Amino acid sequence: MTTKEVIEAFNNFKPGNDDFDNLSDLSSLGVELLKNKDAHLGFETVFKTIEKYSKKDLLIPGLVAYNIKNSLKKYGQYLFQSLSRKPTCSTLDILNDIIEKKDKASLKRKEYINQLQQCITHPKADESAKEKAKQLYTLFTMSTTDIINALNNFESAGDESIDLEYLNPIIWQLIKKEDAHLACDALINIFERNSEAEFGAPGSIVHTLEDFPGTYEKYLFESLERKPAYMTLIMFERIINEEKNNEQKKKYLNTMKSYINHPYASQLVKEQAKSYYDLSS
Repeated sequence: MTTKEVIEAFNNFKPGNDDFDNLSDLSSLGVELLKNKDAHLGFETVFKTIEKYSKKDLLIPGLVAYNIKNSLKKYGQYLFQSLSRKPTCSTLDILNDIIEKKDKASLKRKEYINQLQQCITHPKADESAKEKAKQLYTLFTMSTTDIINALNNFESAGDESIDLEYLNPIIWQLIKKEDAHLACDALINIFERNSEAEFGAPGSIVHTLEDFPGTYEKYLFESLERKPAYMTLIMFERIINEEKNNEQKKKYLNTMKSYINHPYASQLVKEQAKSYYDLSS
């Protein structure tokens, strides 16, 4: 298909009730468009199609979004013109990815965050786009104290994927902070409050904590003494596995043994401690 033909197809596109079919159709058109050397001539039409059906929450074809994010100087204008005309959840997703890639001190990053703020009250944005812009703006402007408060107030939905969908963006903002280590206690307390929950294997929280050796261990052992949890035991297991000193390793294993009958540990956590101890001793 020529660029002209693809543009015509986008102009004639009418979404159906099946989101998967809509995504497949738009993706196919995006692939056809990017086969052409003058593909950028169709980018404005792509965005206008997304704007036209904003309530359908259509996605920008992945390859088009990729080209824009990776060639902002050449193609960024189409995204920002679209955001100025009518912000949508799809265009905000692209802006979110762009902001994530920018250095925290970048003037461009601050400019893009300000654009997010404008989207919150944009007269043509629907409520879902305004809410998304508000959530992203709040996320990108959080201080370390704000992040710690959010972590302390976190309540598990009882579903790992839902929990991580909420927590991961906050943690990604946290790790950019120079004083991120201050959140170690709050992160470990998430495990303690949700003692049987899984938060990845081992997941972003564990990796973030382990970025602060010499700091997080104090909070980890205090938490284990209060109430052993599935994830804090995993962290302790990782410490034991890395320990090279045999005497220290024996002390750690004896500590692990004590959790088998801990009065505040759940049955599942007790069995986890026993299983590790039996395999390691």
